[in-house]
Amino acid sequence: MSVLQAALLDDWQKALKRSVDGKSPSSENPKENGIISQLCSKPLGTEDKNEDCLTEKEASHFLNFLYPLHVFGYNWLEENAVSAGKLVEYIDKTLRSYRSQSGHGHGLAIEKVILVTHSMGGLVARYAMNPPDDAEFEGCQDKVLGVVHGVIPDLGSPAAYRRMKVGGKQEGLAGIVMGKSAEELMPVLVRAPAALQLLPAPNYISNAYGIGWLSVEKGNADSSDLVLPQKGDPFGEIYLNKTLWWRLYESDIIDKEESVGKIGLNTMTSWTTL
Repeated sequence: MSVLQAALLDDWQKALKRSVDGKSPSSENPKENGIISQLCSKPLGTEDKNEDCLTEKEASHFLNFLYPLHVFGYNWLEENAVSAGKLVEYIDKTLRSYRSQSGHGHGLAIEKVILVTHSMGGLVARYAMNPPDDAEFEGCQDKVLGVVHGVIPDLGSPAAYRRMKVGGKQEGLAGIVMGKSAEELMPVLVRAPAALQLLPAPNYISNAYGIGWLSVEKGNADSSDLVLPQKGDPFGEIYLNKTLWWRLYESDIIDKEESVGKIGLNTMTSWTTL
C-alpha cells in the first residue's frame, strides 16, 4: 500500500508541476511522467491470468484526485470509545495540515477523509462518527466522505471467545505472540475493554445456527450437538456461567478474587447496553 501511495503521489506531483509551468499534465516522453503513467499497457504479473493492463485514460483519471494515505494506530486493548475520540482528533489534525500552506496539501481545499477499516477498527470508526449524546467528543460524520469496512465485527466475533478460552496458538505466529494458551492470553483479555467488546452480542446471528454460535459436539443428553446461546443470552448462558466448562471466566487462571471477574462483567454489560 505504501508503494502504491508513493507512486500515485509521484504522478500527481509531476502533473501538478507541469500544469504550473503551463504545460500539459502528461508528457509525450514517458520518462518525464510519473511511475503510474509508465506502467500503462504493461502487464503487472498479478494472479489473475486475464489481467487487464492499466490504460492511459485510467492513469489520467488518477491525476484528478489526491489520495494520500495516513495510518491511525490505536491500542487494541483500550476501550473502543476512547480510541474513537482519538481518531476524531487525528482526523481534525490531518485536515488542518492539508489546509495549511505549509502543510502536506499546499493549501488545497481538502474537507473530508475516506476511512478504510479492518476488524475492530470498524467499531472505532462507527463510534467516532456517531457517538452517543453523552460522549466527551463530537462525532466526525460530517468530515467523512465514505467508509470501507473490512470484516467488521459489528455484532461481535466468536473468535474473541475462542482466543480467550484456548489461546491463539492455532492462529500461527501472531497468535503465539499474543498468547498461545488460555493461561497466557486470558489474564490479558479479561482486563482489556476492547477485547471484551469483541465478544458476540445478544443479537449476534450465525449463518449456521441462527442466534447460536457456540456448538458443543454431542453436548445434549441424546448425544446431539448442543448449540449456544439458546435463549439469546450469551452472558448468562456462556460468559458468566460458573458451573459448566464452556464458561468464559476461569478464576483459577485469572485470579482467585471475584473483583477481577466484576471488571469484565461491568465492561461487557455497559458495552452491550450502549
